[in-house]
Amino acid sequence: MSRETLCAQQGLLGLNEDVLLEIVSHLDAASANNLSATARGIHPIAQRQALSNLEINVMDNLHGYEMITEMCTYMLDDIPGRLHCVKSLKIRVRIIEECHPSGTGPYDKITMPARRKLAQFLENAIQLQSLKLYPFGNLITLEPRLKSAIHALPNLRCLNISDLLDLSPCVQEFLLTMRHQLQKLRVADLWTDMTEYRVLPALRNMKMTDLDLDLSQDFACRRSSNTLNGPHHPYFFPDVRKLSLSLPDENISMSTLVRAFPNIRALRIHRCGSFTSTEAACWESLDSVEGPVGFFEQWSPTCHIPHVSISSRLAKPHFDTPSSATTHELKPTLCLIRKASPVALTLLIMADPGLTDSFWIPLTKCTPRLRSLEIHLYTFPEGDVMPRLFACKNVISAALGLMPTVMHLRLSVVYSWRRIGTEIDQIQPEEWALQLLEQAPSVRCVSLSFTSCRRYFPHDTKTTAWKVVGARTCRKLERITEALEEDVQRRIIAPDFDPRTSL
Repeated sequence: MSRETLCAQQGLLGLNEDVLLEIVSHLDAASANNLSATARGIHPIAQRQALSNLEINVMDNLHGYEMITEMCTYMLDDIPGRLHCVKSLKIRVRIIEECHPSGTGPYDKITMPARRKLAQFLENAIQLQSLKLYPFGNLITLEPRLKSAIHALPNLRCLNISDLLDLSPCVQEFLLTMRHQLQKLRVADLWTDMTEYRVLPALRNMKMTDLDLDLSQDFACRRSSNTLNGPHHPYFFPDVRKLSLSLPDENISMSTLVRAFPNIRALRIHRCGSFTSTEAACWESLDSVEGPVGFFEQWSPTCHIPHVSISSRLAKPHFDTPSSATTHELKPTLCLIRKASPVALTLLIMADPGLTDSFWIPLTKCTPRLRSLEIHLYTFPEGDVMPRLFACKNVISAALGLMPTVMHLRLSVVYSWRRIGTEIDQIQPEEWALQLLEQAPSVRCVSLSFTSCRRYFPHDTKTTAWKVVGARTCRKLERITEALEEDVQRRIIAPDFDPRTSL
């Protein structure tokens, strides 16, 4: 062993356990496992981190079930404390429809040991806090012990039962008998319209603060206001504070959502069909709202919302005119921003300098409280891409000059590598950032990223963040980490923000 290595090990081992735990907590499982083999003194701490998050994700064959058997056998071996290290477990394996609870199916020789070992694993994983199982309905139907094992987990806080084939009676019974007080529950990717089995009534005995589900026809029925009042209705969840929904193509009253989830602070709509918007129902206060423009076209808030995120890509070109922006979504977006008057705003928009008068200038007039602005700027698939991108950067810079309250800027350029990858690589990020801030003296922190993608799906991202120092005439950028930039943003948008002490 070299002298340098010995000194490094002694230095690390000389730290107290609390400091070591903090350092090791930032390592992934593989790195923590490697660290555990370096010295006896650090082995137990690093091993705990290596075993804290377990994941099996094999969908193409039966190998995933073999991996479950091997993992559970290893964890259940007679080594004190090994199983108690596990805090998170994610299982995603192939659905085998030919299996049978009695073990007479053609693949049960492989899948049955995995199911039984997994049940035994969960019966003993008393420190488990987060669980995701796929295929959930298939597994608990074939191995009933899994239901009781999950019910008995004393520290379970997050449960993900997405990717269900349907809400079968077995799954419905599992949910009805669940008595945990969860931090988060996710029920999603249902392959049925749930006309026979409904999710929300099955959740009535559970308490959770964060609920994420694909909403099917649950709210499409029983719209009478008389049946929606009070805690005895199955659609009443006063403990939910964060709600994420996928609204179906059904007529849904917003007043139904408000009555069912009266105390939410954060609302996120993944996708949206149509719903009844004759009632201007809204929560008394919300901390954040996120959704596509189609949702906000049908519903608009009546209260101030500190954080607004538009998930639709604004001015997206029509398929037969790929180099031209569309503008029909700009007006409802500006209307939402004007009513919500956010402190933090996130939006996705095409890199079109022609949107100056129709969007950017009006935006400056309806954001009197804005402190943090996050822009995802998408380049066009055709046309003069780079000139339009540079011109759009100048438009944004000018708009920032008209928003004196903005102190944090995050700009992400999303582009096609095939079209302009070489040109993007020649951009100097710091020079770009300084040009963006030429007319924006109020900005104190800026982040710039470039994401290459194929058909607008992110592929590779390079991000740089800076703290802005100096007077306007001699401003400089000091490089900071992405984690520090996120922390600065949190402080800037906090309700008790004070620029004299918070930065």
